[in-house]
Amino acid sequence: MIKVILQSIIYILEVLLSIVLFSMIHSKLISGEYFQWVGEILTPTYISYAAFYFVLYQLLIYAVIKLTISTKVDSNIMLKNLVNYVLLQVKFSMPIDNALVKINKFLMKEKGKYMLSKRDKQLMDKLESILIEFRINNRTVNELNYALEHFLLELNFASEYFNLTWKNSLLLYLLK
Repeated sequence: MIKVILQSIIYILEVLLSIVLFSMIHSKLISGEYFQWVGEILTPTYISYAAFYFVLYQLLIYAVIKLTISTKVDSNIMLKNLVNYVLLQVKFSMPIDNALVKINKFLMKEKGKYMLSKRDKQLMDKLESILIEFRINNRTVNELNYALEHFLLELNFASEYFNLTWKNSLLLYLLK
């Protein structure tokens, strides 16, 4: 309960701060002074401006956060697809060389196609090292399957986490 109250207070403060900031910018553009709006704070005109600032802020925050999350989800889907491809290769006793080629292709050639973060590149390197260990006979098929399934669990957790992020508050998104 305390966490909900704290999150609500943070959100309300963020909204009020954004309205004040937009009011100051608007006031500076119109009158040349930052705090000209203070005298009009209880007028219907200012209340309509404040509502407009709130909507504008929510749209901006939602768009920025949504785009940020979308890039993370995109790379996560690509990684899951790659791990599933390797699992399929292993299941049918196919060579994993194609998977290693795909990893290098993602890291080297297709940088513009997928938005890979530093975390994604580290995960790709981890997957590559798992496959190389298997290839040079340092891992059994069961160990490889376990490592890949564990890798998928981490990716699934990340997917769920992305779905639970705050999309209407920049501060709560950054604090989570």
